[in-house]
Amino acid sequence: MTSSPYKFPSPCPNYIMLLYGSVSESHALSCSAAGDIASGATVSFDMQLPIPTETAPGLHYIDWFSEGIGGAKDAGTSGKTPYQIDVLAPTP
Repeated sequence: MTSSPYKFPSPCPNYIMLLYGSVSESHALSCSAAGDIASGATVSFDMQLPIPTETAPGLHYIDWFSEGIGGAKDAGTSGKTPYQIDVLAPTP
């Protein structure tokens, strides 16, 4: 942590979301409205990853990481991440 405010680079960096073995999407972070972020402050962003209807029911690993800035790092398929979702079968 630093005592200086943080400002995202311009243009805003990309982030990648993945559902291992199924979906990988890259998007530009919509960060310009965040402005300068004071030391110790937090900023939240909404990220959504559509799950394909053909995804098998059961536990799946998900992850996200940013390109070119600090933050979450990709755990890679061998390291897996602690983020899991339970995909349920559709109800008739």
